[in-house]
Amino acid sequence: MIVGDRHGTRQARRPVAITDDPQTATSNSKLAGAYNARGLDYKSTEDMDAAVKDFKAALRLFPDNADYQANYNSLKAWDQ
Repeated sequence: MIVGDRHGTRQARRPVAITDDPQTATSNSKLAGAYNARGLDYKSTEDMDAAVKDFKAALRLFPDNADYQANYNSLKAWDQ
């Protein structure tokens, strides 16, 4: 995308990655935590398919999180 600056020159705007915006990163962290917590709730009620979906959603947001990975691994057999 090309944008103009205040001097009237045109320059390319660099796409903003999710991690470049601290507010988005915080929102994603909260969202991943919510998916993980809900996955644990589903697991406790033995709704394993729903739990797997939520654990995978948390991992999509934070793939290096060991807790999210461990929760998903505990139900990996239910993932189809």
